[in-house]
Formats: sequence, structure tokens, C-alpha cells
Amino acid sequence: MHRYALRAPSVLALLFAFAVAWLWHLSGTSLTAPHDNLEQMLWTHSLQWGYYKHPPLPTWLLWPGVQMTSSPSGHIWASYVMGASVSLLAVFVFWHLLAHLRGRPYAFVAVLAMLCITYYNGRLYYYNHNTVLMLAVCLSAWACWRAFEARSLLWWAALGMALGLGALSKYQIAISVICVLVFFISQGAWRVAVHRQGLLLAGGVALLVFSPHAFWLQANDFQPFVYATQTSLGLNLDAAQRILQSLRWLADMLLNRALPAWLFLAAVAFIAAKHQTPANDAPAPMPRTTDARHFLLIWGFVPLAFTVLVGLATGAELQLQWGTAFLLFAVPAVMELSSVARKSINIARALCVFILIQALLMLASHLSSFKGPASMRDKHWRSFDSAKFAERIAPTALAQLGGHIHIVIGPSNLSSALAVHLPGQPLVLVDGRHDISPWVQKDDVKRCGAVEVVKKVGGAFPNDVNSLEQDFPGVGFRIVRPQSGQLPCESMSKKPTKLSKS
Repeated sequence: MHRYALRAPSVLALLFAFAVAWLWHLSGTSLTAPHDNLEQMLWTHSLQWGYYKHPPLPTWLLWPGVQMTSSPSGHIWASYVMGASVSLLAVFVFWHLLAHLRGRPYAFVAVLAMLCITYYNGRLYYYNHNTVLMLAVCLSAWACWRAFEARSLLWWAALGMALGLGALSKYQIAISVICVLVFFISQGAWRVAVHRQGLLLAGGVALLVFSPHAFWLQANDFQPFVYATQTSLGLNLDAAQRILQSLRWLADMLLNRALPAWLFLAAVAFIAAKHQTPANDAPAPMPRTTDARHFLLIWGFVPLAFTVLVGLATGAELQLQWGTAFLLFAVPAVMELSSVARKSINIARALCVFILIQALLMLASHLSSFKGPASMRDKHWRSFDSAKFAERIAPTALAQLGGHIHIVIGPSNLSSALAVHLPGQPLVLVDGRHDISPWVQKDDVKRCGAVEVVKKVGGAFPNDVNSLEQDFPGVGFRIVRPQSGQLPCESMSKKPTKLSKS
């Protein structure tokens, strides 16, 4: 590899510039914040030990940023900055681990490559459970290596903490557990007393960190698991469908999302080979043993293989975002199997290739956004004009609800996007269900009325629904008037945020 030693300040400067460029671009080409961001903003109305879809840690982390801003646009930008910060902190931990294993130049090239993966640039402003999970995965990988290297119970405890926090982010942290166990077995670590004790210690710490959420799950009928079985996990696809969709998921990960990373690595390898001198033909020495190679191959390929096996064995529909938190480790795994790690790569040329790929990705994103030519615009959520949606609804709602809108009822994505642009920052009653919207009390709709977003399911809308078909196909709204004899709606206040086990 190139003898230029890139230190932490250089990496941090790169990540900061990357964040500024992509956040500027993504905020300017999106008419609506990502649904996941809106959902997290919604959940901050009531800090819980769990939510009907996921564990609570991502919502807890966003809560301070939301409290420090008073406007909806401020809340949105708080979620953008949090999404980018958590993601790039994970990247920095990833770099630190690789620099420790293989040296700083190797790590820098790996970071440039993984930042070309479209999950990590075009979704940089996303803030969701996958975002926080990626940080937990990187921390657990780092703690895992240090636990084996140092033979230290302290590092095993740190691994347990990382896994526990990951479990409070998303249950997919179980894949990290599998990576730890595979590496444990591959190293014959059961023969070493400190590793046997450490594995038990890590498990105990992880369970202790996770236990409050576990009690919440029991008290709330295991809502996230019910949600999962009602969606992707409960489809029970037949054998042919399982094979097809598992291969489609793997192809999307490696040949779509990660394709720019492979192009980057191929380009820098070609340039390195073209400019290599005979004196530099010998492989550069690696600072670590072959254990590092095994470690990187395990963390790079086991998550992909395990997810495919889940699809084949259970018939679950593999969601494309399930690879978000783990795909970055495929980059060093591929580097281990290729000649890139053994070439003397010129960092300046690698940066030029990186900037070119990022510019092309940004151009493609711009052309497919609402600012691009009509023939190239995508129909993704970012192109949904939520401000116009609110403008169509607000006059009628304000007139019929006495000048104040306190509650919006309906699907989470549409209702949350609407509430952001309505005056008064109304609360959202997701799908009309109080059990998944604890920030809305059961009598609030009776006292205050609401705007209900309605999606058409075949035929025509009911007579009491105002259709918005012209601009928003299949979407309408109705006004739910307050019931007479109820307490004045002014007595309703935004419920104080509190941590609740129920």
C-alpha cells in the first residue's frame, strides 16, 4: 500500500466534507423527509421502553435534538444531522478497526470504497433503527477483535455492552452475535479460559442492558414480533419464491447497492497496476496475522450468507434495507480476496476516483428527483409534496375544527408528513390506534376532533371523504368533529414526555 499514513484528523475531515456535500444535496432534492425520520420524530412525543415496531434506543438518541429545536423544520434537520452523525461515527469506528488490523492506508481506501455504497451516500440523511444498528455493529466488531487480541475480560464486557445497545436498536444485532461465535469457534477460543469466561460475561452484560426492553415486550404482548410476523416474516413463501427472492436480495446488495464500491476498487487497482514500478511489485507487509484475514472475511460474508439462509429456511420476504448495517464489512472482505490490499495505491489518485464516483452518484440522484427531467423522475417518497398536501387540507380542516388542528389520524407516513406542515404541530394517531400511539389519550379525538387521512381501497371514496385524487391519487381526507358535551379542547396539552414501561 502507499506509504502515506493517513491519520484520524484527515479521515474526520473527509467524513465532514462528505456529510456537508450529501446533506446539502439530499435536503435540496427531497420534498419530504424520509418516512423513517418522521416516524422517529413522532415517537419522541413519548419516550417508552419499546415501540410497536422496534426497540427504543434510536428514539431516545433523537429526543434531545428534537427538544432543542422548536419548529418542524428544526426537528427535521435534527433528524438529518443525527442520521449523518451516527452513520459517520460508525464509519470512523470502522476505519479505526481496519487501521488497527491492516494499517491506515488500507483502512482509508476501504472507507472510500464503502462510502460509494449507495446506502451510505444517498441515504445519509436517513435516521432509523438500521442507522443506529450500524454503529452498534461496528462497535461490537471492534470490541470483539480487542477481546481476542488482548485476552481481556474488560473488552469482553465492552462487547456485551455493544451487543446490548445493538439489541436496544434492532434485533438484527443477533447477526453480530453469530459473527462473534463463528470467529470464536474458528480460533478455537473454547480452549482458553479467559475467552470462555469472556463469552459468558459478554452474554450476561448484553442481557442486562436489554432486560428493561425484554420486560416491556412481555408487558406489551411482544408487539414488535407480532408486527414482524404480520409483515415480512409471516409470508411463508414457497420454495421457488424463497430461492428467487433470496437471490434477488443478495444481487441487490452486491451488484446494485455495492456496485459503485467494486467499481472504485477496480479503478484504483487498475491505476496502481499501471503505475507500479518493479521495485514495488512485492506485496506490502501486513501489520497483523492471518487471524485478521479470517476476522474480516467472517464479518464481511457471514451476515450476507445468514440473511440468505433465513430467506431460504423461513420463507420470509427479505427486506432490502436489512443489509444496511452490515454491508460495509463486505468491502474489506473483498479486499482480502483481491489484489487491492497488496498493491501500492496512490492516495491522491484514489481520492480523484472517489470524487468522480460521488459526483456521478449525486448527478443521478439529482436527475431522478423532482428537479430532474420529467421522464427521469422517480416516484419515491422523497418526491411526495407534503407541503402541497397540507395546503390542500388545512383550510377545510381549520374552518371545521374552529381554527385549531390538534390531531391527525391515518397511516404513519402520510399523517406524519401532513402534521409537520399543519399549524400547531398536531399529534398523530397512527392508524387510529391508541395502543401504538401512547402520546394521544383515548378521549382526545372526542374532545378536539381530528383530520383523518384516508387511502382508497378500490371503488370510490365514502361520501364524507374529500378526495385529493387530482394531485394525490388514492388519497383523501375527512374531518372528525368534536363530540358535544366534552371538556374544552383547550384542556388538551402536549403530554409531557416520560419513560414508561407500558
